[in-house]
Amino acid sequence: MKKSKTISLLIILTISLLISGCSVGSFNLFGNSKNKAPQEDLSGLGLEVIFDIDKIFTGKNLNYRLEIKNTGREEIKLTKEDIKLTTLQMDETGTKKVFTQKSIDLLYNNLFKDGDILLPQNVKLQGISGQLEVADWIFKTENIKNFEYTFKIKYHTKTIFSNNLEIQKLEKEPLTVTDKLSQAAPVQITHISAESFKNNIYHINYQLEDKAKTQNTQFLVNLQNMEFKFGSKDLTECMGFLTEGNALKRLPSLTLKNSQPTINYICKVDLSDYANTKTTTKTSGSFDYDYAYIQTESISLPENREIQDIFE
Repeated sequence: MKKSKTISLLIILTISLLISGCSVGSFNLFGNSKNKAPQEDLSGLGLEVIFDIDKIFTGKNLNYRLEIKNTGREEIKLTKEDIKLTTLQMDETGTKKVFTQKSIDLLYNNLFKDGDILLPQNVKLQGISGQLEVADWIFKTENIKNFEYTFKIKYHTKTIFSNNLEIQKLEKEPLTVTDKLSQAAPVQITHISAESFKNNIYHINYQLEDKAKTQNTQFLVNLQNMEFKFGSKDLTECMGFLTEGNALKRLPSLTLKNSQPTINYICKVDLSDYANTKTTTKTSGSFDYDYAYIQTESISLPENREIQDIFE
């Protein structure tokens, strides 16, 4: 990728000032690793969630079905606080719930009848189904044509990685990943590259991406407890950056969301202990996070509604 002198200077100054406090050096965000296409492993992406609500009413009821499978490496624990189904609608008196509390309670009792849910890797929770009842107030309000529901699952998990590297410090592309990038987690490292900064100081770029995202859902991920190693060295001088065009923007927090599903975690490392000839090493580490899966859908109310007599 060709860059103008202005863009190059901007990247140089951004990385230099924010990471090193110096004014010399540069970093190529767009890949200085010899593995041109990032290798992916799709065998594990955390929780796979299927929550379906029928669009056809049976009286005032809608059938639902829920399945949850853990495809990630880490065991997942879910409590009642981690799963939320919300439906709020306005009328002339204010905001009210669409589904009756009784039917929502039955859903939670069905889901947590045996207590908290523990899902090791490749274990599926299935057979969760029932009916959700639409409240009388909205069924009787003919000018309300539809409503939205939001289904949210929040769970804590971790990404662990370990990769073999080949280093040639004097080359333009000094780092090559020599094995497969795979972590079996919703957030994965999808690319690792490096750029010489000055002398034996290098910038290592770990590209972090939400691989569990889907087209019709929202997500929010706050990364924490970043413990990265390069060889035997702990990487402690690291910062998160977002790519905006050809420029870098420092992130106040390591957050992935729909508007930024990929960020760059850039660390400074001293490679003076490595020879100028071809050498090998490892990079490894882990980070954990709360992953929030958010599904929002709209449901149309029947055109012709038979109003139930509340005195029946």
